[in-house]
Amino acid sequence: MKNIQIAYMIAAFGIAMFVYQVHQISGLNEEAAVWRSQADALSNPGAGPFVRSFFDGLTFGAFADEGIFTEGKKMERAGNQLEATRASLLSRYESAVTFRNWGLMLGLGGGFVAYILRKKTASAA
Repeated sequence: MKNIQIAYMIAAFGIAMFVYQVHQISGLNEEAAVWRSQADALSNPGAGPFVRSFFDGLTFGAFADEGIFTEGKKMERAGNQLEATRASLLSRYESAVTFRNWGLMLGLGGGFVAYILRKKTASAA
């Protein structure tokens, strides 16, 4: 394989990696929007959990699975799950941005090297 072909292959790989990571980032942005709506729903729960908490407190937790603090424990578990999801989204987003940047650098670098090699072979002939 000639050097110019290797440069073109590296450039093509870099551009393909760049485009794929841009697609991944747009998917992660959609997942982040869903997470944001779930976090808003948790922070503004409405009247349902408060009514159930009042009923559990009134009956001393006799009808609740986890006693008098069932609703509080449910909300705490939901908050912990949202925090884990947030950490996962941030980690995946950071790695996708890193790979996107590397793909862009490989694509542009390979294209530049191929351009230089093409100029060299054209001037040598």
